[in-house]
This record gives sequence, C-alpha cells and structure tokens, in this order.
Amino acid sequence: MKTRNKQSGFTPIEVILVVAVVAIVGLLGCIYYNNQVKKTASNSNSQISSQPAALSDVKSAPTINSVTDLDTAQVTLDQTDPGGTSSADTSRLDAELANF
Repeated sequence: MKTRNKQSGFTPIEVILVVAVVAIVGLLGCIYYNNQVKKTASNSNSQISSQPAALSDVKSAPTINSVTDLDTAQVTLDQTDPGGTSSADTSRLDAELANF
C-alpha cells in the first residue's frame, strides 16, 4: 500500500495565477481611479470658469497679527459685502478680536 505525503503550500502555477489576477484587478482599479480624478478635475475647472467676474476678483484674506489687521479685514468685508448679509464673517472677526 502506498502512502501519500501530505503537501502543504501552493504550487508555482497557483502563485503565478494569483499574482496575475491581483495585477489585473490593480491595473483596472488604477485606470478607473485616474479617470475619476480627471473627471473631477474637469468638473471643478468648469465650475470655476462659470463663476461671475465679481467672485473671481476676491482677494485672499490678510494674515492677522494684530488688532489693526482685524480692522483691515472688517473694512475689506464691508467693501465686498456692503449689505452685511454675511454675519458669519463678522462674528468670526469679533471672536478673533476677543482673543487679543
């Protein structure tokens, strides 16, 4: 009677097949990801270019190092939002002013 040796592990063919499948799935995932990034970038570029000219002329906020910088920011907000409809900006400046 012949006894069989129990073998454990994978054969080289099985390892090659598993590596090939993982490589194919990874490649497809990479291609899909790159397409999504390109699509998102093109959508954001079209949204930026469709904004009104007034929004594209907005200056960046100055660095706040002192109370006079907060006053300058308040004046800038008042000029860009003369109606005062954005109370969130004003309340944020008031909170920063309270910290000084």
